[in-house]
Amino acid sequence: MSRKVKYAWLQISDLHIFGDSVTEWNTLKKEISQVKGIEDVRFILITGDLHQYGHGYEETIKFLEFLLNQLHLEKKSLFIVPGNHDSGSLPDDDSKSSNKNAYTSLIRSEIEKNPDIYQDYFVEKKLVGCFREFNEFVRKFYGDENSYDKPEQVCVQKWCHESDFNTGINIVHLNTAIACNNVKGEKCIIDINSLSRWDKNMLNNNWPTIIIAHHPFWRLAVSHQNFLKRLCSNWNVKAYFCGDEHKQMIDEINISIGNKLGTSIPCIVCGKISPENGDTYSDIGMTIFRKYEAASTVEIDPYIWNKEKKCFQPYVDAYI
Repeated sequence: MSRKVKYAWLQISDLHIFGDSVTEWNTLKKEISQVKGIEDVRFILITGDLHQYGHGYEETIKFLEFLLNQLHLEKKSLFIVPGNHDSGSLPDDDSKSSNKNAYTSLIRSEIEKNPDIYQDYFVEKKLVGCFREFNEFVRKFYGDENSYDKPEQVCVQKWCHESDFNTGINIVHLNTAIACNNVKGEKCIIDINSLSRWDKNMLNNNWPTIIIAHHPFWRLAVSHQNFLKRLCSNWNVKAYFCGDEHKQMIDEINISIGNKLGTSIPCIVCGKISPENGDTYSDIGMTIFRKYEAASTVEIDPYIWNKEKKCFQPYVDAYI
């Protein structure tokens, strides 16, 4: 007997949309709606890098509107976090990014000794200002439906099942690109100061909680990893979703929940959604998560783009 899907969601990441692969891209995006079971998707997670360096968000907006139309979803069903490509230059900076280089370099050098070192720099006229173009994009895309007061900041959004108000998910949004400056191997950080002031009552305690971010957990500074582990434990977080690696992979975040030592949650990394000429490294793909009726777990189904057949197929070699 076939099982009934109660709800499903789609994760895509690393759009990097620009024009040198437009033929492949136009084919690929139409094939998303042809994946078996895609009609069960009720919301979408996009884990950063919504455009390519040096390009605007016009093509991103067109794609997101196309995707929502294909899946018959509203804008409130799409959840977004910024990536390093969404962090631009400092506002009114005539020093060819030397100020941003100085801020991010200092943060990286001191973050393990002083986890709060970033606070003096993650302010409006400094690193917060690097997300002004991303913020404008978010406000333009969502329009009157915008629920992001400050899109570059951490926040909790909620998804609720349209026909069962007792079913939903708390979605914690983290910006891991605060101190990103296109430096290889740079330590990523999160706004632990803001997170420390959060009230657990912001969450619906009857719903599971997930985290979405751009960078994998292991890319965070260790001092910020330790803080986030405590948050995951206190908030009973079930999974951490991210991108950046351009690979479909899964790892474990070891945490302690209550008295249960050794508890872990999955860190689920999504591949890159958009093809690019000459890119032989990336997993061009996406992931669908399915929650079945009467099941206590969620099934993870990664898909990869078949360039020869021009379709998505199950990525059996990724992970189980």
